[in-house]
Amino acid sequence: MKRCVLALGALSALLLVGCVGTAQTAETVAPQTEAPVQSVEPIAKTPQPIVVELTPVPTPTPSPTPSPTPTPSPTPSPTPTPSPTPVPTPHPAEETLQMNAETVTVYEMRSTSIRFYKAPDADADATVIKSSSTYPDQRSFLLLDPDAADEAFLPVLYLKTGEEGYVRAADVTESRTLGGKHSWLGFLGRQNTIIWNLPHLGYATPVARRSYTAVRVLGLAGQNDSFALILTDDGVIGYVQASVVSESNAEALGAAFRANEETPELLYSADAFVTRAREAEGEEAASDAEFVYDTLRALGFRFDPYYYELYQKPLTNKTYYPRLYTDAVYNSLGFKLFNTSGWNVTYDGERTQWLYLDDAASLEPGDLLFFTAYGAKDKPIEANARVVFRGKYSGYVTTCGVYLGGDSMMTVVDGTVTLIEGVFASASEYGAYFDSARRVQTEVTDLRALLIETMISNIYDRLGTPYSNGQRLGDRAYDCSGIVCWSLGSLGFRLYESHPLYMDMDEGETTAAGLANTDSIYWETYGVTIPLNMLGRLEERRDELALLERGDLVFLMNSKHTNVGHIMVYLGNNTVIHSTTITSTYRGTLVAEIRPALQALYYCTRRFGEF
Repeated sequence: MKRCVLALGALSALLLVGCVGTAQTAETVAPQTEAPVQSVEPIAKTPQPIVVELTPVPTPTPSPTPSPTPTPSPTPSPTPTPSPTPVPTPHPAEETLQMNAETVTVYEMRSTSIRFYKAPDADADATVIKSSSTYPDQRSFLLLDPDAADEAFLPVLYLKTGEEGYVRAADVTESRTLGGKHSWLGFLGRQNTIIWNLPHLGYATPVARRSYTAVRVLGLAGQNDSFALILTDDGVIGYVQASVVSESNAEALGAAFRANEETPELLYSADAFVTRAREAEGEEAASDAEFVYDTLRALGFRFDPYYYELYQKPLTNKTYYPRLYTDAVYNSLGFKLFNTSGWNVTYDGERTQWLYLDDAASLEPGDLLFFTAYGAKDKPIEANARVVFRGKYSGYVTTCGVYLGGDSMMTVVDGTVTLIEGVFASASEYGAYFDSARRVQTEVTDLRALLIETMISNIYDRLGTPYSNGQRLGDRAYDCSGIVCWSLGSLGFRLYESHPLYMDMDEGETTAAGLANTDSIYWETYGVTIPLNMLGRLEERRDELALLERGDLVFLMNSKHTNVGHIMVYLGNNTVIHSTTITSTYRGTLVAEIRPALQALYYCTRRFGEF
């Protein structure tokens, strides 16, 4: 009831205010004729008290404080079991060569004939092997499983044919000349080594050619043990000249097998090479050669590990290197990079090309620079014989670096990758000792240049080997035509396409006079015939010497002027590389200037033509 009284009072007040407001508004809009204003008597009202009923607000009951949820103790994570270091997957060749064993076991026949079984069973198919030969491989068997040595049947590899099978243990006995203490691991220490079927060149025929291939030497054979019977990493069996086998071990060969197994990222360009070299500034490096080598590998190049990492010439052996070029630098990585044509370097699985640059004015960013510094007491050139020992063309490489352009390069100084500016400035010690440069390419673009540089590279690798007119070819000594034919034969050359032998064989090579009269040679590796163009034949044309180019074959008359008696390979700037007998001291494969006495004997030049 109280709420109703309050509501009606409020409504009356609102109606009164509303009427007054309305009259005022009408008067303003439409004025009326004046009339007397009547007063309005207000309505008398008895004031009533306003009573408001308030609903009491209940006092809230406080909620009980919740008990805190206890923080759970963390469950300790188990200590992770460390992942085992991955064991490298054995290369298939490691089993072929039995690299986990220091020696291998070889059996030989007890009689002149033996049954060779296809299975370890007396009733299995078998063939009869007969041998009356004195050659050890034709009566011998390599034991394939050392754990089977006490069994009645032995799993073996017949060395003559490479067939696998079984022989009765009672029919064979351990060899006295092969296996055991006679066996060891090594690799073939030169390009395209010929593997023969017999340890006698007069009767032998080639079985295969291999380049720096890992081998198991089974023993020595031939006159004066001059041949080694080998098993290669890809299963080829045969004989090589013992001098081409370099001894190694399982650890080194295993590392070589795995060196190039990972597929490289193909990142190389000259710009990328320069950028990577610049970014290395301030980093530590073992040597300038290691810096260049590692950078190129990181950009996708693959180097033959047997040559660049394992191959070492026996420079201290006075039989192989009696007097000349015995400094350790000729076994260094720097020398090997200087001596690279691209033949043993691949990119994306294909052979590469390292173009030779003789002139510093033609350099471009990314070119490799080589320098040949020497001390005040060194003899750069022998005064009379004009033999080159230091400086340009000598192969005595002391520094290498990456040309950045702007007369600057990146190299290594005191173990730190360092930027060198003003490389060819007048006061620069580098410019005074500049030898040459190589422009690295990921593919072969000039096959003729590859031929010339690889031919020269092979001969450089034999600097210091003695001269011998009796042993024309091989790996210990050469005469003048022998070193040229050996180098070309190593690349797969024959005198002509139908010739049965390569030029690095006794009946495949020819003399200086023979080469002077050879119009072309056949390159089996690429299946092409290469013309040998004649520059001139007249003895009086001495002016031709000024026209010679790198790779030209230069011929001289003998001292009696009756026949062609000598051949040299031209390097540049009146300098050649050849095998010669200047004096009793300066004999062998060497670099020399064409001294006046030789210029007087000039006969002609043969130049490799385009093809």
